[in-house]
Amino acid sequence: MKRLSIVLSILMFQAAMALPALAQDSSDEFKPGAYVQAAFAVQFQTSDVKLAFSNSGLENQAYGGSIAAGYFLTNWLALQARAQFIDSGSVTAGGQTVSTMTYIYTADAKLYVLNLLMNNPNGLIQPYAIAGLGGYSLTYNLDGFNIPGLGSATTQFTFELGAGLDLMFTDHLGVFGEFNWQYITTPSAANINDPSNIGMNIGVTYRF
Repeated sequence: MKRLSIVLSILMFQAAMALPALAQDSSDEFKPGAYVQAAFAVQFQTSDVKLAFSNSGLENQAYGGSIAAGYFLTNWLALQARAQFIDSGSVTAGGQTVSTMTYIYTADAKLYVLNLLMNNPNGLIQPYAIAGLGGYSLTYNLDGFNIPGLGSATTQFTFELGAGLDLMFTDHLGVFGEFNWQYITTPSAANINDPSNIGMNIGVTYRF
């Protein structure tokens, strides 16, 4: 009986010691939540612009910023809305100086691959794939004046596909980098033929 009491005492002591660890583990479990991001954005733009009776290819490297807000449905799936504001500066097209301003807005789904495969939502390195749909507004100005018949064209369809990486230094704060490709289909009445972009976003992310 004495031996049984000793064994039970040891088991109770071990259980008491394990409770804080179990509580800590449960607190580390993933909980759905929102996040916000702010980033420096770069776009490598290509498009075909109709000027007078000819088409002029336009390639440009543009800089700006982006803001995003999203929500983690699970530890490996998040939904996100993002807006990008890109000032392209000025380039030469068809012998004319053309300046552009770009606005891109998308609704995306993000798949966190390692979190899905390893069930580790609190890891430092969290790569993801991103895909979504949205809109694209591109304004051209010719030597400081709006180009007649061109102006601003909002697309009927924008498809975005890319990959990125979150580096989470704490449970809430981290940095991220992302590359994406955007295919844009313009309205038939617009003077811009299906521009496409390769973009990059580098910034900070905060998870609530």
